[in-house]
Amino acid sequence: MQSQQQVRSASAIITGFNQQYQEIQLLEAQREFDQITRELMLRRKKLLKSTEKEGYRKVQNIDVHSIPLAELERRLQTSLTNGLSSHQLEEKMKQFGKNNLSQKEKTPWYIQLFHELTNVFALLLWAAAALCFLAYGLTPEDPSNLYLGIVLIACILITALMTYFQNRKSEAIMQGFVNFIPPETIVIRDGKQQKLPAVVVIIEFGKKIPADIRILESNQMKVENSSLTGESLLLVRSPECTHVENPLETKNLAFFGTLCKEGTGKGVVIFTGDKTVIGQIAGLVQSSIVDETPLKKELDAFTIHIACIALSIGTLFFVLGFAVGYLAIQNLIFAVGIISANVPEGVLANVVLDVMTRRPRNKNEHLVGGQLITFAYAQNGVLETFCGFFQWYVSFNDFGFTPTSLYFLLNKQGVLPKYHDIYNPKDPWFGNSNLKESYPNGTCEGTDLTEQEDIDWIYPKHGAHDLRMVLLKCENGKIVSNMEWGDCNIDLISPVTKRPYCYHTEASSYSQTSFFFGVVLGQICNYQALRQLKGSVIYNGFDNVFMYLAYFVEILITWSLSYIEVFNTGFGT
Repeated sequence: MQSQQQVRSASAIITGFNQQYQEIQLLEAQREFDQITRELMLRRKKLLKSTEKEGYRKVQNIDVHSIPLAELERRLQTSLTNGLSSHQLEEKMKQFGKNNLSQKEKTPWYIQLFHELTNVFALLLWAAAALCFLAYGLTPEDPSNLYLGIVLIACILITALMTYFQNRKSEAIMQGFVNFIPPETIVIRDGKQQKLPAVVVIIEFGKKIPADIRILESNQMKVENSSLTGESLLLVRSPECTHVENPLETKNLAFFGTLCKEGTGKGVVIFTGDKTVIGQIAGLVQSSIVDETPLKKELDAFTIHIACIALSIGTLFFVLGFAVGYLAIQNLIFAVGIISANVPEGVLANVVLDVMTRRPRNKNEHLVGGQLITFAYAQNGVLETFCGFFQWYVSFNDFGFTPTSLYFLLNKQGVLPKYHDIYNPKDPWFGNSNLKESYPNGTCEGTDLTEQEDIDWIYPKHGAHDLRMVLLKCENGKIVSNMEWGDCNIDLISPVTKRPYCYHTEASSYSQTSFFFGVVLGQICNYQALRQLKGSVIYNGFDNVFMYLAYFVEILITWSLSYIEVFNTGFGT
């Protein structure tokens, strides 16, 4: 008896639990339904608000689909049975013109190309290229400046041509509208059917609608409005007006450029040319007065900000170079490098390409939200932070903050090569000394040298364009050098140059290389984050051939600005 009561109690508990669980599910479903309803109402309000624009009011205010046929016949001054007479046709041709879409006057191609060659980024690169050629003119023995100038100009031309051709493709939209016009159609004129350029027309299966028409007769006529709505569903056309307030939804109108996929029909032309629905859309597309889109505003602001940052940093380091004792030509080259490295040369072309070629998102890809953007830029920030840490870690080593270990820079503190003779052509440290003529014999006799007084700038044999500072002093009657800024480890030999490593040579070269490669890596990550606006770079992949081209140009410029031992040895620099 007790066991039966326990069973009934357990059953009651289970039943009650299930009831409560179902009620909770119903409440949750009701909340979700209410949320969806609110979202739909909000979208409806936005849609209704957007339809108040001038282009939509013109379509919404027509009433030719709902007025009686007798009123329509009187308004159009035609006969719904016999059509227009030849005399009436001539008068209407004079009044309304031909059934063509007017086209906006095109900007000449050379003006469009010139515009792409003179945007803000392009002007920065033109200036950088000019400075490179100036540097080459001052130091013709260094061909790297000439190569860099050529690379910058090639980058400008490639980016401008890519953007220009994509803009030309967008101009083909208007030509696509023109192709909607059928070359001829069957009309009723003077009471007879004639095959003439299209106001009573016969619509046959497989033919395009020659103008906006009101259906007079329908024999199972169905049309496809994909040219207007993008949907391939077949819509029935009949003489009955089904939507008085919305002419775009009513069944007794067929629109210019749509296709009759089934049946036949007869209709009277109500609008032609630019007055048709597709004509008004074409007019909006090619309108010369268009509000700037949020994307264009963001790109313009981005361009101006980057240009200001690049010029400011380039000018700052150009001035600081004189403060630390670098030559004018070195400061000029360094300023060019900073300006070029901070200019994302291909970003404008990439945005144009990506917007025009982006595939529609599927249902599994969520829309962009604040959290998603934050995550994407946080991920990008980690990579840029790593790049910045690496480049400055090496740069600090160059200026005396020597790390105990860093991959290829393993505590290279070594013996000061005091016994090296910079005046001996056979010595590894022989260089083009500015003070060599002052001390032709390499002895202290007749000089004012004491301890470490005179400073000499030399170009060591290790690198033809690697400037190094040397302190000269007297020791036992001879002039010797103390490599104050070039502490070298004569026991650590470069496998490429077969010469000792030197802080000022290798460390500064690697810091220069790491700086520019760090910048370009950060820019590539920026491209991916901006292009995809999604959290995972790996998930989205690199599927844009033009993006590959932009990355290649970036890396090419970086290589031109960087010191890589193998490259410099190969080119003899």
